[in-house]
Amino acid sequence: MEWFAGSQPSNAMMHLQKEVAREKKKRYIFRNTESRRFTRLMRMCADKLGTESALEFFGRLGRDTGPKEFNALIRVCLEKARACGDIDSAVEHIFRACRLFEMMKYRGFQIEEDSYGPFLLYLVDVELLEEFEMFSAFFRDANPRSCSRIPYYEMLLLIRAQDEESIRELCRSVEDCSEEADYCIAESYMLAFAESNRKMDFVTFLELLDPTKVLGSKYISSIFKYMGRLKLENHAEKFLQKMTSKEYSDVKVSSLIFDYAANIPSIEAEDVISSFNKWQEKFKVAPSVGVYDRIISFCCSSSKISLALDVAECLCKSNPSVPIELLNPIINVCEQGYELHMARPLYNLMSLYKLKLKPETFRSMISLCVKMKDFEGAYTILTDAEESGETSTVSLYNVIMAGYFREKNHNGAQMVMSQMQIAGVKPDSETFSYLISNCDCEEKISKVPG
Repeated sequence: MEWFAGSQPSNAMMHLQKEVAREKKKRYIFRNTESRRFTRLMRMCADKLGTESALEFFGRLGRDTGPKEFNALIRVCLEKARACGDIDSAVEHIFRACRLFEMMKYRGFQIEEDSYGPFLLYLVDVELLEEFEMFSAFFRDANPRSCSRIPYYEMLLLIRAQDEESIRELCRSVEDCSEEADYCIAESYMLAFAESNRKMDFVTFLELLDPTKVLGSKYISSIFKYMGRLKLENHAEKFLQKMTSKEYSDVKVSSLIFDYAANIPSIEAEDVISSFNKWQEKFKVAPSVGVYDRIISFCCSSSKISLALDVAECLCKSNPSVPIELLNPIINVCEQGYELHMARPLYNLMSLYKLKLKPETFRSMISLCVKMKDFEGAYTILTDAEESGETSTVSLYNVIMAGYFREKNHNGAQMVMSQMQIAGVKPDSETFSYLISNCDCEEKISKVPG
């Protein structure tokens, strides 16, 4: 089965698409970096000034406050409330969060689950039943779409309070599920039971609800994760059988298989892959690149770097267009210093399957070689980078030079400078920074070609 079918675009069109994508990425990174920085600043101001004073201060600066900023301030209130030793002390912070919700509503912002969810979870954790009822009514009024989601938190609260009579009463109220609203509420109850590890109640709703609607739910990924956590293999298999018979995409099916396998309690990474492969073969679905990415990340988080490399190689064998980003989790783990010895086999894999490396990948791989004091390997990768012609090599020379200086090997660093001169690579500010920090006389620095 071919994973990426279709005609190949012309070179000119591919170039244009790359340029457009690159510009979009730049704007996305800038906007997100700016937004994260601003949110962090607002949280700091809220800590010092209080939430309302922080809002007033940024308003004077002419900076619009949107839902993200309000959410950041609400989180500050909740963090301070949780840090209090008793509820009486936390009331002040609960009130401040309430004021923020009122301001959001007044300014015309929709109060979505990102905003009210953490707040209701806090009320659940401290079992404030009356306050929960009051704020739930406020959120339902502010956002009618929340009426089918707030029951999730309501059920969590009753489970926390061990109010079995009220739990059964709510369950009976949605036994029919003929109306769409009742179905959505029943689904919320089902997810709350799963989150609370009430396996039998979860199964009851899983069998009660229309399988077609369950498969179309936006929470289907969570449902498969819960089935894995609660070891409901037969139920998961039935849903997958329905999906394959109804021609769902391989991408979705393989992703759900991984959701199930990766959440089985106390399972080793090798067993996750074994279970994934077994179901993949049984239902005749081809795993997507995205699922391979998740498997590799799972292996890395489980400290199974060699296994992650095996998975990557398996994908490379079957797909000639593997994006280099797929190997980033392995590179990141190696860079943290735990698995430096995996750098060589990792680069061998990149070379064997002719993966298209990016400047940051070359830099990371050279840095790993330098950390292992494998300067010969670093120069080999540097040569490959120069031959690729798609990266500025001065930063790569700088990595090697810094490594020599860390080893107090000034002759090695000087050799790097000589090779830069031969290659016609001009030093940059980072180069001079290393030289100034490590050279004992001005004469050595002045000899550096400009």
